[in-house]
Amino acid sequence: MPVPPARGDGPLVFVGECMAEVAPSDAAPGAYGLGFAGDAFNAAWACRALAPDAPVRFLSAIGNDRISAELTAFVAGAGIDTAFLRAIPGRSIGLYLVMLDAGERSFSYWRGQSAARSLADDPAVLAAGLAGARLVHVTGITLAILDPDGRDRLLAALAAAREAGACIVFDPNHRPRLWDSPATAAASYARAYALADFALPTLDDEALLGGPADAHELAVRLLAAGCTEVVVKDGSRPCLVAANGDRTLVPVGAAVTPVDTTGAGDAFGAAYVAARLGGHAPVDAAAAAHRVAAAVVGCRGALAPPDVLRAPFPPPAEVRRRLNFPAAGSSSLRMTKDPAWTAFSALAQFRVDGLRPPTDSLCLDDGTGLSGGLRGAHDLSGASWRIAGAALRDRRTLEAVLAGSGEAHAGAPARAVTSRWMRDYVEKLVPAVVIADVAFGLALPVALGEIGLLLDARAVPTGFVLAHGGEAAAADPFDAFFPLLRGHLDPLVTVLARHGRAPPRVLWSEVAVRLDAVLGALEAVPAHADRARDRRHLLLRRQWPDGWRNRLFDPVVRLSAGAPAAAAPGGGSAASATSFPAPRTARNARICAAAPLRRTSDRGPGIKLDYFSHVL
Repeated sequence: MPVPPARGDGPLVFVGECMAEVAPSDAAPGAYGLGFAGDAFNAAWACRALAPDAPVRFLSAIGNDRISAELTAFVAGAGIDTAFLRAIPGRSIGLYLVMLDAGERSFSYWRGQSAARSLADDPAVLAAGLAGARLVHVTGITLAILDPDGRDRLLAALAAAREAGACIVFDPNHRPRLWDSPATAAASYARAYALADFALPTLDDEALLGGPADAHELAVRLLAAGCTEVVVKDGSRPCLVAANGDRTLVPVGAAVTPVDTTGAGDAFGAAYVAARLGGHAPVDAAAAAHRVAAAVVGCRGALAPPDVLRAPFPPPAEVRRRLNFPAAGSSSLRMTKDPAWTAFSALAQFRVDGLRPPTDSLCLDDGTGLSGGLRGAHDLSGASWRIAGAALRDRRTLEAVLAGSGEAHAGAPARAVTSRWMRDYVEKLVPAVVIADVAFGLALPVALGEIGLLLDARAVPTGFVLAHGGEAAAADPFDAFFPLLRGHLDPLVTVLARHGRAPPRVLWSEVAVRLDAVLGALEAVPAHADRARDRRHLLLRRQWPDGWRNRLFDPVVRLSAGAPAAAAPGGGSAASATSFPAPRTARNARICAAAPLRRTSDRGPGIKLDYFSHVL
């Protein structure tokens, strides 16, 4: 999971506008009261109440008049950092009027001179405001009120923050009247989604922009765009949570009579983020977010009292993740008789020439988390590092792992070290998952957010820790391998390519080469041949059924015994980390020129191919 773990003590930064709100009051029939609200600030308010131990910062621009001063005092009084509420002389804050009809609200706005329209004018202030952030929350309204140059500056600042380790949350909160055209809005949202770890779209809003009308289709599209967790909101209907390779509908809960729906969506997003910060799983976080949103609907105004927000919210989960877990050797390896262990231990009986039993690289958590005991069919106590798979999304963690691996290959380029590490990784993971599926009909829990990783002293992967022993595998190969390929390897390749400087095509080829070899070995066994051939669709189709471009398509060629094998420069030996053909096109020339690969050539009938091998 990408729970914003990278900077555990960094601020949660909410970027956007806070306006003066004139809304119906309970003081007397027909009375109105003055307050402050705005979607980004509403979310900051709720997150401050629900994650009281996390510092919250509000980044915006205000005027230098009296109402701006009152706003600053109000924000500070809520315990929210105001250091980056930049005052612009001669400007003020926006104003909106709320009108209610049976709990449903309508708005009238006066924001033409709102200082928040200039919140992204100064790149240095933006960079300082986002520096060290653990999480940055941005909405579509924030993008909409900026001019095109300001929008570009904000998106560039978000990219830099993400590169520095921040988790980016994007809630489109679409307001058609704020955009000059649907096309501009859709293009801006697409840029924001490409930077987001958490995406919180609303189905109806996306449909207005020509997007999918189906929540599953929308979630798949956003995952493919680079988001890691997607929560598709759908009004009073269940939301769809897509995370860790799973897609789950989470019901809203008991119906409530609305008093005022203002701010309910903002509170939902804040509650989801706060629950994930507290260690709750995505589905549990969405359920908590539904409860908090329902509580907000029962109050007047966008800002529900903190005790109202906290009442339905769960306490922080007991979380066992991140770095510096005890060495695996400090935990005993135990065998028990529970059903999950019985199913898992059967994998140790696997025997096929050329393939090792899956339990040579897998073990089970004994229920106490990664810092506790392991159960396995062999001894993995030689591991020196034990980390959660999700920690690999953290730049600092990944760089530490690759640096440890690079020590064994002094002077080797970063791309070569990354590709070699990926080869070792998939050699431990992919055969075990494929064998469990093909030979035993088991789907192992291998999404990146639910698996643990064991590394030796040189940061070479030695095995994986599973939460349970698996369940019945799906018949369809794309459903069966969704957790491995889409929930694990796709986000892993993305961060390795970004921080390890290896082309994604090279990294995916490591997966495809190993998958092809394992399926080939299983196809030679009559008892497994039919299912193995069926799983070969994972390599042969250009696209998945949901339209996702298949990264494994056609990278593999089985080299004949006479295929060229050149010596490494300087007389060393060549260990092939990648072995796939690249037709001599300009695009492939660019890919291969960017990687530290040694080229040899072969000419097949009617086609020229280049073979590439790492020299490590």
